[in-house]
Amino acid sequence: MKLFSALVHGEGVIIGQRKVRQDTTEVTQVLPLIDDIAVGGAGEDGDLAGLVFTTDALHVHRANMRQVTDCGGDYIQTVKGNMPGLERDIAALFPAGPGDGAFPPHHVTFDPGHGRSEIRSIQSSPQVAGLDFPTVRRRR
Repeated sequence: MKLFSALVHGEGVIIGQRKVRQDTTEVTQVLPLIDDIAVGGAGEDGDLAGLVFTTDALHVHRANMRQVTDCGGDYIQTVKGNMPGLERDIAALFPAGPGDGAFPPHHVTFDPGHGRSEIRSIQSSPQVAGLDFPTVRRRR
């Protein structure tokens, strides 16, 4: 049996879970899981208000993030090659490259393991108005 879960970061508390049929993948369960969380009242007023969804690149789909924002939530996404146009547009926000100092990393981690070492950094740009993705906006 495969399960797809949503949890609260830092606490490890599962707030929603869906069974994934053997003939499909977890991608098919994102929208139903978002609905379950909204109906279950995980956010204020029985919706997603006050919740920020984070997902890996596999779940970066317009419909998924539109559902989150339509229910009052927000999201932070990892964007990779599965959304080449969006990835290209985001890269254009950093024309000199991430190491030029114009947009210093907000957070950096170093994770050795699985036969490799990974350095991950999170950067942001206030210039997001032109990105073609649901409700992309600068948070104040």
